[in-house]
Amino acid sequence: MPGSGIRRTGTTVDVGIGVLETWLECSQVDADAEIGLWLCRTTAGVGSDSYPRQDSEAVFARCLLADVQAAGGIPAIPEQLLYGDPRHTADRVTRCGVGGERRGSGASDSRPRTVRVLEALAVNAVRTRDISALAALIRAALVWGADGRHTVRRGVETLVAAVAPDGGVLRDDEGGSGSGLPTAVQVAWALVEYRRPGFTRNMWRVA
Repeated sequence: MPGSGIRRTGTTVDVGIGVLETWLECSQVDADAEIGLWLCRTTAGVGSDSYPRQDSEAVFARCLLADVQAAGGIPAIPEQLLYGDPRHTADRVTRCGVGGERRGSGASDSRPRTVRVLEALAVNAVRTRDISALAALIRAALVWGADGRHTVRRGVETLVAAVAPDGGVLRDDEGGSGSGLPTAVQVAWALVEYRRPGFTRNMWRVA
């Protein structure tokens, strides 16, 4: 993963979100594009100007969190999550994080082991250039308050670096997986959660 350093605000994450917003504005109008734009504009502090809060926030939150709400919990042995689909794993961990359920069915706190699972899957996502999976995994780790972890911060750097000025991560020129609007939403979501800690938890309450 690239390692030039990352800032929660300013010229790194904010620029990445701005590039995503510009790319989404030029994309075809569909549900993913609308959700992505809402994410970017909410982070920039202009979401309420673009979308009336009472009419849209709950709708966007429900759409954004649909897969998370349908996901299961964390097993008693968190390492079992290594063998599932990484996006589904991210949704399961996110669900438990926002719901305050940070234990598996076992007696001990599963948080450190679960975060290590997310880190391992994130490293593999970088290796396979699966930006969509990487974004979902980093978002899940951030929901669990792991923003200080080295691997998580490098994951955020990777997402920012992947958002080229022309939306390069979305054009997927290098043959990685997960291009297009769904990837834009996942990347925007991860960057928003980094930029505004607790964002996903707040949306869970709204939804």
